[in-house]
Amino acid sequence: MKDRESPAHKSIRREMGEFTVLEVSEALYMQPATLETGHVIIVATMQSFKREDTSGLTAYKENGHLMPHFRGITDKAVVGDHSLVDVFRQRRPFIVVDEAHNEGTPLAIDTLSSFCPSAVLELTATPDRKHAPSNVLRSISASTLQSYDMLKLPLELAVHENWQVVLRDALARREQLERDAEAEQKQTGETIRPVLFIQADKESQTQDTFTPDVVKQRLIADFGKDAKDIAIVTGKKDELGARQVGDLDFPRIIITVDKLREGWDCPVAYVLMTFRNSTSATAVEQVVGRVLRMPSVKRKQHETLNRAYAYACSNQFGEIVRSLRDGLVQNGFEKMDAKELIVAPTEYEDDLFTQLEETVLQLPEDADGIVSPPDLSVFSAADLKKIDVTPEAGRMTVQGKVTPALRKKLLSAFKDENHKSAIDQALTLQAENQAPERPIPPSRRGETFSVPRLLIQQGDFLTTFDETTLIEGDWELASFDPVLTEHEFPTNQEAIQRARFGISDKEKVDVRAYDELEAQLRLLDDEGGWDLLSLTSWLDSNLIFQYASRDEKVAWIRRVLEELVKQRGLTVETLAYRKFRLRKAIENKLKSGLQKVQQAAFKDILANEGNQFSQLAGEASDLNSVVSVSNENVVHFSEGRYAYDDPYSGFFQFRKHFFGVIGNLKSRGEEFDCAVYLDQMPQVDYWVRNVEKKPGSFWLPTSRYRFYPDFVVKLKDGRILVVEYKGSKLSEAASEIEKNDVGQLWASRSENCLFVMVVDRNWQTIQDAIL
Repeated sequence: MKDRESPAHKSIRREMGEFTVLEVSEALYMQPATLETGHVIIVATMQSFKREDTSGLTAYKENGHLMPHFRGITDKAVVGDHSLVDVFRQRRPFIVVDEAHNEGTPLAIDTLSSFCPSAVLELTATPDRKHAPSNVLRSISASTLQSYDMLKLPLELAVHENWQVVLRDALARREQLERDAEAEQKQTGETIRPVLFIQADKESQTQDTFTPDVVKQRLIADFGKDAKDIAIVTGKKDELGARQVGDLDFPRIIITVDKLREGWDCPVAYVLMTFRNSTSATAVEQVVGRVLRMPSVKRKQHETLNRAYAYACSNQFGEIVRSLRDGLVQNGFEKMDAKELIVAPTEYEDDLFTQLEETVLQLPEDADGIVSPPDLSVFSAADLKKIDVTPEAGRMTVQGKVTPALRKKLLSAFKDENHKSAIDQALTLQAENQAPERPIPPSRRGETFSVPRLLIQQGDFLTTFDETTLIEGDWELASFDPVLTEHEFPTNQEAIQRARFGISDKEKVDVRAYDELEAQLRLLDDEGGWDLLSLTSWLDSNLIFQYASRDEKVAWIRRVLEELVKQRGLTVETLAYRKFRLRKAIENKLKSGLQKVQQAAFKDILANEGNQFSQLAGEASDLNSVVSVSNENVVHFSEGRYAYDDPYSGFFQFRKHFFGVIGNLKSRGEEFDCAVYLDQMPQVDYWVRNVEKKPGSFWLPTSRYRFYPDFVVKLKDGRILVVEYKGSKLSEAASEIEKNDVGQLWASRSENCLFVMVVDRNWQTIQDAIL
């Protein structure tokens, strides 16, 4: 982050302006001016602060270099020992904790709390759900990562009790993958040399085991492998050394016992083979995450190179499945994701389904729509291993069968009688629907289908009609309004505080600490050493606007500042002091101007196509049309390309969804009713829940943003039906009318595509559209 040319530094500077990065050793000498003139990021480890007895830690010791921070403060509770931690407490820092799952102990939490932070942001693949439950603000699903080509999925599983058979097949798989990789290189130029991970046994004093050295000997003696292609990587031995992925001498086979060293990355690892007995304390889950990362974050032409492979030596298939599932969950996947990501040979499919049996319960909500999580204290440690609570998704998953005893505990975990009744009813319905017949979804059978995008003619080329198209045209930045109103940029600090607090809860979190900090420190409300030229230059350097030349941008920023000085009476010194808020206000003003440009361009295009913004002009002629569709520019729906945040977990068994999982569909409500109607229509072959703002989803342009219709349907006669659902309260809004207009325009330019906006459960409009 200290390197000004690094992507990390550039992205932070773009959001925050200039900032200082310090290590703890440097922060011990930090002066007040450093904190008062800009943002400061202190990079540290928890070990610098976390200890039962803190007397030996430098950050807690009295420090004469830090005394200026407490000048004029007489409250001994605030002054403390003049230590670095006392400075933190005074300034109320925003704390970011990476790998937060490692810092969930009471000591770690107490340590963070002792800094009096304004907020603590955790980054983790596995948020704490039980001991000190994390408040999850944002969660990225496995399907989303897969759709961005970050993961090799699904994970194919093979199990046999004879270790020689398992090892033989694992080696054969790696060799086949290497041949596929060579063919891939000829097609794309990308070089991949697949690696086999072997998880060996620990040493035992009582029985013979397959330790790393034994496995290596067997690979050489029984399978003829070259010792140069094998490396043992354990806590005691590291034969990998300094070799990196891509080196010519990088091994094809790596043998480990427990975890590889933390942070070690090997995206070319494709195959995992384990000798470990699944009942051992440290099982396959510790290394399974190593074979899931996709090389170069790019999908391969050969499908075999888009998957990961696991081979286990065991006669307990169910135990291996559970261990793999736990491994996926430990690596950040939800239990419901894990269920869909393990693929077994055909003869094991029934057993696989049995082992992954689960009960998914929607958490009850109070009158304000707030989710009520269960009281986990009623469960034993063994029970908690089976239970996964995901409050942000309003879901609780119970692995395995719900016994009468566990059912009783589940009900007792909810104190409200209405909530208890809802869970009781849900458990009853789940029991009645156990092991339903599961038709293989079309995507799993290898089927695909495509939906054409909306295109626009630009000169001699057809290009995707998106938001950038609307910005291109005859307009100038000088035409943008340079006046920042009192609402857009409040005059005094207190108004700033109230305005920012009034936007949303997230905005409160974003600015509260900064505003309180200013009040606490009683800083001056201006900043000397600035003039219009230098402030204009700073804003130019810290504002990105790619749609105008630098000269145009500088001239417009200068006009904004002059208006603030002349019309609002603000001084340059005051504006400089508030330069970060000023920058944000100018950014918003530029966005507002761009939106007006987009709206005008969009209106012109619709008018040109025979639309008058609210009424489609029948079958418009294509003679002068600039908008069209093409079967060569389409959105493909296929296995492994479906991203979502939360899987559907309701009781209704959908039978016609194209994918095995339905993304972002609640188990009740108007959109759920629409999905049920589509699923039961005899004219429907299959349908897709089109998830908003995900790669691979179908979208249409509007003057404001990309519009993602709710459902994409393949009819049995081959036509494509796109359905958008709206409640009666929203259907008359200008933005919804615009969506309907562009949807009808898209359909009118397609040979076999239809668009319908369903309002207030009027299902007849769907029937009328497909006649």
